[in-house]
Amino acid sequence: MKLIFFKFIIFFMLLIFTNNCSSPKEYNNNLLEGEVPNTWTKPLPKTEEYTGLWWISFGDEEMVEYLENFQKNSPNIKSILSQLESAKQLARINSAVSFPNIQAGMSGSRSGQNLAGFGFSDLFSGAFGDQDSSNNNQVISFESDNYGLNLSLQWELDIWGKALNARRAAYADFNSSNYDLVYLSFSTMIQFVQTYYYTVESKLQYELSLKTTESFREVLNIVESRYKEGLTSSLDYRLAESSLAVSKVDMESKKIQFLSRLRNLEILLGFYPSGKLKLSDELPKKLPPIPSSLPADLLTRRPDLKSALEKVKSAGYKLAEAKRSKLPSFSLTTSGGTSSEELKDVLNGDYGVWSRILNISAPIFQGGRLDANVKLNKSQLTQSEINLVNKSLMAFMEVEQLLNSENSIELQLKSLNIAVSQSKAAYDLSKARYESGLIDFVTVLNSQNQWFNSQSQYFSIERTKIDNRLQLILALGGSLESLN
Repeated sequence: MKLIFFKFIIFFMLLIFTNNCSSPKEYNNNLLEGEVPNTWTKPLPKTEEYTGLWWISFGDEEMVEYLENFQKNSPNIKSILSQLESAKQLARINSAVSFPNIQAGMSGSRSGQNLAGFGFSDLFSGAFGDQDSSNNNQVISFESDNYGLNLSLQWELDIWGKALNARRAAYADFNSSNYDLVYLSFSTMIQFVQTYYYTVESKLQYELSLKTTESFREVLNIVESRYKEGLTSSLDYRLAESSLAVSKVDMESKKIQFLSRLRNLEILLGFYPSGKLKLSDELPKKLPPIPSSLPADLLTRRPDLKSALEKVKSAGYKLAEAKRSKLPSFSLTTSGGTSSEELKDVLNGDYGVWSRILNISAPIFQGGRLDANVKLNKSQLTQSEINLVNKSLMAFMEVEQLLNSENSIELQLKSLNIAVSQSKAAYDLSKARYESGLIDFVTVLNSQNQWFNSQSQYFSIERTKIDNRLQLILALGGSLESLN
């Protein structure tokens, strides 16, 4: 009988081993098959070979130093790392169901029994027992000690792969959380760099307003000199005075805006908001190159899309687990150890005790709970597939839109570069002709305003180009070398 039992156990162990060693069924993402074009509608910008350390490509030492500081000290980044560790441990907990539960224990007990109530007092009178002097009754009792050392094992034999699918689902959920957090970290770094260069642009706009005010003051001096000599009317003088006053207002407004953004950047870095943080002197001309990616590559590069794919896998595994819950379950309980009246004998194999139990149970009626669970998991699988399709389409739209913006921004920069150059020449020429009395003062003001407005627009479009390039790297999945 004992031999048959062991053969039975070995048979089930082989079944488990065969099932667990079978290769898992991978989910193939073919929901968009035949719909994804081979190329983007707009071509990717011509760049060098893509490097993962995209922030180094700016060639901006100040920004790189601050970004590294941000990565080390940012509460948001630290929170992401903490969440990642929590997701990892949760996956371990959820996957533990496929392993046996082994416990060890040690016990000690003392028990006694009074035999007087059984009518044995006369039989054992005088032989042994304790004498109660108050009523001359013989008290007969037994006492015994027992010590035990035990090792037990409980294991639900995963004949149908239910626990295996639960384990796969747990790790698919972990991978999904991991990709989500990586994408969040990547996105947070992108946002920091955008904030940094937004502040640099504010600094340049403020410095431009200082130059503008100084230029209006120079023009006012010219007008005032001509007015005193009777070469121009009071109208020109009033216009020059008014333009200088307006430029001072604009200068103070730009100063407040710059200091506000500078202090916000200091807070992000964990510094005291003193408004004294040293920034780059100009916006970078060299931007980080982007990956030579095709539309289909997006599904395997972007962490958020990889997360959505892992959610589909997890839902598929959970559906398989729900279906297998309707099948009979087999569990093995076995224990072994020693039991002795002497503590010194608990390690003596001559006092060994053991037991082995195989339980088989099958669900018969549970009020439709198991069928409902299968339908629920089918619905969740469908929802995760729909979510993957929606996220993929949104990702494609983001890249297409950013590529279109990239081309548009380049055209705007070329046009503004011409505008800055020509308006500067026009202003210098108009100022010289005004001093010679060849043109009126309104022409000087118009050319002056046009020159400074074109410079201001150029700074804004330059910063917009940086924003767009950073968003494009994020939309294409970028490189995650720095986040591994």
